[in-house]
Amino acid sequence: MKLKRQIGSSQIEVAGIKFTVRITRTAVELQAFRKDELESNKIIEQIKNVYGNDFDIRKRQYNNKIKITIPWTEIIKHKDIKTKILIKLYEMLNQVEDQRRRKWIMKNIQKLTQNKIT
Repeated sequence: MKLKRQIGSSQIEVAGIKFTVRITRTAVELQAFRKDELESNKIIEQIKNVYGNDFDIRKRQYNNKIKITIPWTEIIKHKDIKTKILIKLYEMLNQVEDQRRRKWIMKNIQKLTQNKIT
């Protein structure tokens, strides 16, 4: 019997805000969706208060929601974020059965552990 994936199982908390870990073939990014423009601006402000004003966090319209993204370049610069993502990727690796998805996860784990920028 195949179990369904639990809602929120791929989320981590960064500066008190839950972000979903999105895995692609080449990188990992963190994303959060909000309906309210003010709430999304508060999230960006909170992240910048914790990590500094030069922290690259992106906001764009996505359907009728606002997508807030922390890109790969910021993930590799911050050791605390990188550690949380690595833990989540190892959890995902143990749960995923699809070989293509497992390959993507292993590739990203390898990239995160080899990267020397902290």
